[in-house]
Amino acid sequence: MAYVGNTPADKTLKLEKQQFTTSATTSYTLSHSVSDPQDIALFINNVRQNPNSSYTVSGTALTLSAATASTDTMYCVFLGRAIGTVGIGAGDVTKDKLDLISDSTAGLTVKGDGGSNDGYLQLNCRVNSHGIKLKSPPHSAGATYTLTFPNSVSADKFLKTDGSGNLSFASAGNSPAFEAYASSDLSLSNNVHTKQQYNTEVFDTDSAYDNSSNYRFTPQTAGKYFVYAQTKIEANADSLQFVQSSIYKNGSQYREQMHDARNNNGLQFSVFVSAIIDMNGSSDYVEGFVKGFVTGGNLYSRAGTKSTSFGAFRVG
Repeated sequence: MAYVGNTPADKTLKLEKQQFTTSATTSYTLSHSVSDPQDIALFINNVRQNPNSSYTVSGTALTLSAATASTDTMYCVFLGRAIGTVGIGAGDVTKDKLDLISDSTAGLTVKGDGGSNDGYLQLNCRVNSHGIKLKSPPHSAGATYTLTFPNSVSADKFLKTDGSGNLSFASAGNSPAFEAYASSDLSLSNNVHTKQQYNTEVFDTDSAYDNSSNYRFTPQTAGKYFVYAQTKIEANADSLQFVQSSIYKNGSQYREQMHDARNNNGLQFSVFVSAIIDMNGSSDYVEGFVKGFVTGGNLYSRAGTKSTSFGAFRVG
């Protein structure tokens, strides 16, 4: 069937109705302003009244030609005011028809009910039998913050906030953390601090340890770190008088541990040193150094998981 103008919507039209509480009076107030008696259909005791003689209208004022009784029933249907609205059927709003744009305000606001229920957004499973909810804090909290998500996703991390609502991925538990050991012996100069080459990683949660060139740990998460180093130094004769293991921070000695045997020379000694160190999460780094003194012969730092180790983990 052809139409002049727009094709009518294939929906039921709904006319607005007003129910009155009657009394012995001729004056009533309409819920919407009208300008002509024929803009409404007025019914008293289910009998439609003549708009030309039974009542007059002026704005929201409705005046009857005869007073009603409290036992009467009276209602009107607004005809001249928007003839009706097209109802939206279930399932008619699809993703193709919903395109919300945020400007200076939110593109979508999920409201509370004005009573005891806070606003929340539910994400259902594919068969809509259950789902999770993202819920607003209670009214009493007065919360107005915004959470801004990171630019990219990182594996095996958790979301943390900087206190201003900016989220980033951070390591969970005691990470960043690492441990490494030396896989080959290191020849030492006598009585000289030498950087130990812990070149074999046991683990490195955040790839923050350089095991190939600088042999240093540079974590990219700020905090306090428990740092430890173990050294086994050996001479080729019973001429070893003292050994020292040190932790360096940013190129300077931070903590040392020494075994002094100058009154009883030995062949080999092991020394363990540890410290809790503040790291800024960007440029701070730590390294392990060794030192020994012999009265004669050669001096070595021995290799192996049981002899030399260097590690750290975040504690706060």
